[in-house]
Amino acid sequence: MIGAWNMNAANKTIVLLRDVTFSYGAHIVLENAGLEVKKGDFLGIIGPNGAGKTTLVRLMLGLLRPDRGIVQLFGSPATSADARAGVGYVPQKATSFDQHFPATVSEVVGMGRIQRAGLLKQLGQADRDAIEKALEEVGMAEYGKMRVSELSGGQQQRVFIARALAAEPKLLILDEPTVGVDHHAQAKFYSILKRLNRAGMAIVLISHDVGVVSSHVNKLACVNRSVVIHDVSKGVERADLVCAYSEGMKVVKHENAGCTGHCHGKEV
Repeated sequence: MIGAWNMNAANKTIVLLRDVTFSYGAHIVLENAGLEVKKGDFLGIIGPNGAGKTTLVRLMLGLLRPDRGIVQLFGSPATSADARAGVGYVPQKATSFDQHFPATVSEVVGMGRIQRAGLLKQLGQADRDAIEKALEEVGMAEYGKMRVSELSGGQQQRVFIARALAAEPKLLILDEPTVGVDHHAQAKFYSILKRLNRAGMAIVLISHDVGVVSSHVNKLACVNRSVVIHDVSKGVERADLVCAYSEGMKVVKHENAGCTGHCHGKEV
């Protein structure tokens, strides 16, 4: 049970995949894949389109079952409702919704709290406090009464992170969270993630932006049917990336507004 899981143990495993194979029909997407996420990890997942990145995350979330192998969250099967309760998830293109949707920022963030409390439970003061705290964490407390549709793309993305945080997760998973978000908003976004990670939250991030990988994560999962894990806490080298891309790829240094210093990128 997740309630008995001790987050104070620094070496506790949050996510475990061992010898996992998954197929869509006859098409094998992942084969004998394995990875481990522990408390305090910031794991970046990279790889070419169709390589199995999103499938890997859906397996972590228990939304898919492997053909073979083990997938655990907090020591329990990932399909367990108790285990999933400890995870906050921001899906790909979370902000792609009807721009006339009338919900306010607080109402959207409250949906994350409902997920934790249950659909039939009326939200109480503790829930409202959690909603307010989540909005403060992402710098959106003053926007609570505004409609989400009135916000910029970067602000909307922060609201959806707050929705995940309202459930008070121990693990935050994000799938391509900055698609369509400008560099200035991205810088704020990753600053939030870095602060959450320093506070002890484990984070798993799918991204095509190798600059983000070199600037923020401490582990890198290269996904291309198999999964290869690198410790990149001291920087990203070309050899860390060819497992997911190709031998012909070049790694170059560049700077942009979304990076705090030198970032690595793929030459195009």
